[in-house]
Amino acid sequence: MTRRIGRSRARLALAIGALLAAGCETGVGPSEDAPLPPDSDYPLEVRVEQPAERASSIRTTLMNAGPDELGYNLCLGGRLERHTVSGWVAVPPNPTPCPLVLLGLPSGDSAETSVGIPDAATTGTYRLRVELRPIRGPGNVVRRSNAIRIVRGAADRIPGSGE
Repeated sequence: MTRRIGRSRARLALAIGALLAAGCETGVGPSEDAPLPPDSDYPLEVRVEQPAERASSIRTTLMNAGPDELGYNLCLGGRLERHTVSGWVAVPPNPTPCPLVLLGLPSGDSAETSVGIPDAATTGTYRLRVELRPIRGPGNVVRRSNAIRIVRGAADRIPGSGE
């Protein structure tokens, strides 16, 4: 179901977005070595589509099955994680200007968007971590998507591995 945001709700979203964004670029935030936050129990489903080889973005669907309206801005609150032999690690984002807008995702609704693939992403297995905020109430909702394979190009392939 697609809903239009009313004028007062749009102003609220803009104000919350401005407050949430300490910086205007995706490169601002915790260290890449910081521990990854665990998933929340909140019933939010995050699905990503398998991107084409050398794609610059990933199509993403958020489905809010919980009771609360959530605010999101995946430019600021979406991060790829790469699978390594030691576990999952955050991929540094490109320093891209982000709009200071928080979009609403009402209970029972879904939203489709896309998330840019950072230049630092090499061929491998990835998932998307999203952090959303309840419009009314404290805390964050952290959820991860299904795993996908990103292929960056011939120079990035391992010879003889079939990758």
